[in-house]
Amino acid sequence: MDVTGQAFEDMQEQNIRLMQQLREKDDANFKLMSERIKSNQIHKLLKEEKEELQTNCSLLKTQSMPQLQVVRKLEEKERLLRAPSAPQRESWHFEHKLWTCHKRQGGHLQTQEEDREGKKPAEKISNGDDILNEEINDYRFVPVMNKTC
Repeated sequence: MDVTGQAFEDMQEQNIRLMQQLREKDDANFKLMSERIKSNQIHKLLKEEKEELQTNCSLLKTQSMPQLQVVRKLEEKERLLRAPSAPQRESWHFEHKLWTCHKRQGGHLQTQEEDREGKKPAEKISNGDDILNEEINDYRFVPVMNKTC
């Protein structure tokens, strides 16, 4: 009987250890399941947030497209307005050419007059500038002609 009692005690101790191991495994499984549920919930929330952000982003893109097109058109208009047109460049070129021509002619007349009188009259030089400015202003209202000095 001692042997049977010892075997019975050994079986009870083994059952107690197995039951303890089973509880520990159940606790570990419970923790894993609760963590999995939490991670699934977090994943679901993040997925919903991602979808919401994607819809917001697409809405913003569709709203910004017309605004971007308007900005591009305005920038193009500004660029065109800032750049001088071909007729303006021709007009400026002709005015500059006319001015240099008159300046040269004025210089020749001035040197001839200086030779005669021996000095520069300040009044006559300023009058020459006035005449030149009048001719340039008159030119702006007259069609461009192909003249050279």
